[in-house]
Amino acid sequence: MATTALLPPSPVESSPSADWRPVYAQAVARFIAEKHTAGTRTSYQHALDLYYEHCELMGNAPFGGDAVQAFNGYQRAQLEIGALAADTVRFRFAVVKAFVLWCHDYHLTPITAGELKRWLHFPPARELSGRDILTEDQARRLIAAATSERDRLLIRVLLGAGLRVSEALALRRQDLWSRDTRYYVHVAHGKGDKARDVEIAAGLHADLAAYAIARHLRPDGHLFDLDRGSAWRLVVRTAARAGLVQAITPHSLRHTHAHHLRLTGLPLEVVSKRLGHASLAVTMRYTRPAELEAALPLPALPWEAPVKPRARVLHKRVKT
Repeated sequence: MATTALLPPSPVESSPSADWRPVYAQAVARFIAEKHTAGTRTSYQHALDLYYEHCELMGNAPFGGDAVQAFNGYQRAQLEIGALAADTVRFRFAVVKAFVLWCHDYHLTPITAGELKRWLHFPPARELSGRDILTEDQARRLIAAATSERDRLLIRVLLGAGLRVSEALALRRQDLWSRDTRYYVHVAHGKGDKARDVEIAAGLHADLAAYAIARHLRPDGHLFDLDRGSAWRLVVRTAARAGLVQAITPHSLRHTHAHHLRLTGLPLEVVSKRLGHASLAVTMRYTRPAELEAALPLPALPWEAPVKPRARVLHKRVKT
């Protein structure tokens, strides 16, 4: 490959005296350039900048095991004192892991996937509950509260296709397609750079096509002219206008999509494929609220007295 000629063929020593900075900068630039969306490139760059700053502070070269373990210790300490959220630490670890493995492929580091598994201690993901899921009525209210056709369609795509927000924002006019009476959106670059096709409702497909025509979009034109941050704020503000009290984000709509599909009895494997998950274990975290809701109700416990229905109290109007 052309890129390999610009990178050293042998591992960079994990030593403070080694001039690793130019190599690191070049490697990061190459690694980031392979990401397909601006939002992903920005967030990855930020995580790797933090990793670089920590290596400088500790006097470690980023291609060595000492650097990875020190970064793990610092991020975990920040998590323990409440300075960082678990999701933030997980994301930073995921970026560093992906970058180091990429460097391993280019012979920049001897660190292996097994060593990274031992050194990076990912915080466990929070289990979803029914409070994280929108009801049918809440979903309708959220859609109705959107202030523009673009915003309304984005929310419908997140709810109706279960896409990640980055996947929804990357959709182009040419990604809409159909076969016979079934309608799809094509996700060209999902997580792990994997492509997939997701079936959507005929009405949503028709409205997206009409919107693209009205905006005179070229085949490669993006349906939604938003960045990731703007899309998150859009959903949060729309949820507030809809009077939804729980914290709602674009990912909440992805969870809601999986939940309601699972309630219909759609097999877990089909839901997992729609969501673009690498394993069923991840999908099961998404559908846990649905499994709980479908479970048998709690039977009467012998020490709990049955609750009697409350009688309706009629108040007489008092004449004054």
